[in-house]
Amino acid sequence: MKQRSWMILAVCLLLGCALFAVFLITRSSAPQLTQEEAIDVTRKVEFAFRHKNANGILMYIAPLPDTRIANINPDQLHVLLVRYFRNSDRVGADMSHYVFASTDSDATLQFDLVVHNDGADSRKEDYSGHITLHLRRVEVPQMLGLYQTKEWRIVGAETTGPDLSSFGD
Repeated sequence: MKQRSWMILAVCLLLGCALFAVFLITRSSAPQLTQEEAIDVTRKVEFAFRHKNANGILMYIAPLPDTRIANINPDQLHVLLVRYFRNSDRVGADMSHYVFASTDSDATLQFDLVVHNDGADSRKEDYSGHITLHLRRVEVPQMLGLYQTKEWRIVGAETTGPDLSSFGD
């Protein structure tokens, strides 16, 4: 082989090793969830909500068959959010009064939630309730299922507010 071919092969091998090292470093989240990390998840969900990004919200929900968010599955939640975003002006959510509890494999975050739809000259409160999020470290497929990582995701939620099946109507 020519010297140029060896150099290209060496660069490719070096890049492969670097990618593998990055993979090992970033492949899983912390073993125990902290209150700041749990609140950060709700802030990211709220950011996706403000930008009317239903898929951005659903990426924080566990891809498990028994996942329920206020008695609806993630597919139903996706349809509900898309319909709500289509029929709303400028949306926002206010969260307050956080209460957090955690073990090694599960966590619970409770907070008060007010969802509002702001028009040009009005502010309509569409939803208000106390939310209890259940979070768990679950296996999440990455890169089209080539490997899986353990990440903290929402596996369930309960609310004291109105039934979500009519949300946005």
